[in-house]
Amino acid sequence: MGGYGPDGRPLPAPRDPLTKFFIGCAVVAGALVLVALGGAVFVGWRLTRDDAPRRPVEAFLLGDETRYWCWDLKPDDAGLIATLDRLERSAEAKRDEALSRSPFRVLGALSRRGRLAASLPVKIELAIKSPPGSQALSDAEGWSARVTVSRGILRMRAAMKIIRWVVTRDPEAATVEEVEGVQVTTIAEPKSGITVAMAAVGNRVLFASDGERVRRLLSPEAPEPSPAVALLESLHESVRLPGEDGWSFARGVELGEAPRALRVAASAASFDVGTDDALAIKVAVLEGSGDAWGTLSPGEALAIVESHLLRLSADAVVLGEVVPPAAPGAAWIVAARIPDLSTKAGALFRNLSAPHASEWPSATPIPPSPPPPFDPRSDTPGAPPHEGIPTPAR
Repeated sequence: MGGYGPDGRPLPAPRDPLTKFFIGCAVVAGALVLVALGGAVFVGWRLTRDDAPRRPVEAFLLGDETRYWCWDLKPDDAGLIATLDRLERSAEAKRDEALSRSPFRVLGALSRRGRLAASLPVKIELAIKSPPGSQALSDAEGWSARVTVSRGILRMRAAMKIIRWVVTRDPEAATVEEVEGVQVTTIAEPKSGITVAMAAVGNRVLFASDGERVRRLLSPEAPEPSPAVALLESLHESVRLPGEDGWSFARGVELGEAPRALRVAASAASFDVGTDDALAIKVAVLEGSGDAWGTLSPGEALAIVESHLLRLSADAVVLGEVVPPAAPGAAWIVAARIPDLSTKAGALFRNLSAPHASEWPSATPIPPSPPPPFDPRSDTPGAPPHEGIPTPAR
């Protein structure tokens, strides 16, 4: 009971100390939650904000590239969606088979269908600068890549900044510099001599073989149009397929061996993924210096197509029509296709990830190591002989 005061009014009942304690804890907990939410919002804003807003799209080709690939994948492409669906169904079947006898087979019920298609549209570009006539990827003097996304932009920016924070903890392994308001991170591996520079700009991620190429890409002064690149773009237009999903060009390539070595001045290819699970390819080729080719054998035509495919084995390509130039100086037209694309795409990715691959389009197989010799005086194959070892006293 609170009682009554001098004025006759009832006094408030005294509050229980335990109640005061709980109220104080609730206030402190609420304040901590607000501080945590504010910190999470601030950190999220810092991770996902664009360092250079409203920056125009940079010119990707610098003019010194000898090879270029562009894949512009859209979500409304019927052939692409059908192929991605086949890939996902194949991956699910292999996962279910692997989990069929596992205690974790319940995970097989968690479908992951549609994950690949959900990331579309996306545009992937790769450009390589190689010595004249070189076909080996390992001989590249420089390269650059750009990925343009339309979904998951905030996650992409956050991932890039987290990667930058992790790799720059060792100042000898990575450096950061600001170029036109953009943070460029250069990662160097001293043992292998590999250097990679990367930067995130708007909805794009840039990668290059060194920081100088990234600086050139980010320069506000666009490089002057190269006549060679303009020629390659015109070749591309001459073979552009309906519903094109990608295209590429190459210049200064030598195919085959003497005395019948094909010197390709320039070539451009167009790619289209069809609903029949096949990749249609159409290539326009300009002859290089020297005598005219006259004819192209099926092997030579396949070599021309393969020069636009990253180390995909020749038996995956089915050659189509080969049309000679209509006039001197005009382009050869070579058609081809890759059937069962969803099945052979895995082989392509495995070939790309194969270590120590130095040839294009296929790497020379490494012979297996001979088995170790068997020593009859030992149960272990290859054990050293026991000559010179004293026999212990009995």
